[in-house]
Amino acid sequence: MSGGKPVGFKLCIGHAWEWFAIAKAMLKTGIKPDFIVIDGAEGGTGAAPIEFVDHVGTPLREGLRLVYNTLVGIGLREQIKLGALGKIITAFDMARAFALGADWFNSARGFMFAVGWGRIPPAMRRNTSRSQPWPSRKANRTGSGCRSASRSCNGIASRQAA
Repeated sequence: MSGGKPVGFKLCIGHAWEWFAIAKAMLKTGIKPDFIVIDGAEGGTGAAPIEFVDHVGTPLREGLRLVYNTLVGIGLREQIKLGALGKIITAFDMARAFALGADWFNSARGFMFAVGWGRIPPAMRRNTSRSQPWPSRKANRTGSGCRSASRSCNGIASRQAA
């Protein structure tokens, strides 16, 4: 059906029983993904509302551990690759994701910090008159922000200084 391309899905674990239902369905039907990406509830880029970060989903470490142990227990771990994402910033975070069973990880937050983006998460900047400290789609339409890899990000240094 996919023409030989890998098929998978991404999820943030809510309740353990919801994940167990997915695992049971994989066993019962024999239909399984090539990969599963486990997302943590840490808020990714920092743009999630504080209420969601504090009360929705499972942190990456617990979610990855649950999925890995479940797949080992039902004998599907060797057939399904696991990816991890969620608050992976440092080399220690990367090593920890691998130690918990991930085959790869996705990281955006560390790179955003490296170029000065994300100093103040948008969820904490609500109801202020200051503009965002990073380029956005709106900024691209108005003529500022990053346009391509060959051009510099004009306007960022002046925004950070403000």
